[in-house]
Amino acid sequence: MTSFIYYIETVALPGKESEILENGKYKPNPVKEKIICISLVNTENEIPLSFDGDNEALILQQFANATKNADHLVGFCNLQYDWQFIITRCLVNNVKVNNIPNIDLRKILYPYDNYMRGNLRDFAYALDFISE
Repeated sequence: MTSFIYYIETVALPGKESEILENGKYKPNPVKEKIICISLVNTENEIPLSFDGDNEALILQQFANATKNADHLVGFCNLQYDWQFIITRCLVNNVKVNNIPNIDLRKILYPYDNYMRGNLRDFAYALDFISE
């Protein structure tokens, strides 16, 4: 079974910088931001891949090509953020991406509250996987 752990980085589109803030807080918006980097690790061979740069369509196409035979994508808070961005930005850039099942570690680690504060590092520390 081929799975990829993935993570994205985004940046505001030109002229939209102030529009991704709501009351001074960052509010993700895939219509007003673009993807500048997608990083992956194949769980079978642990080979990392990273697609980055200014050409979002190319980044998305490289991601689609790399994951076309994947059985799962794994992330942290990826169903609420990363995957929504990828799908929306693929539509904007006319890039076809497969509908790959996503495993969201946040929902596994804390399935009861989508709004609980904390990032992957916080959970790893709480579960004693890493030291401070």
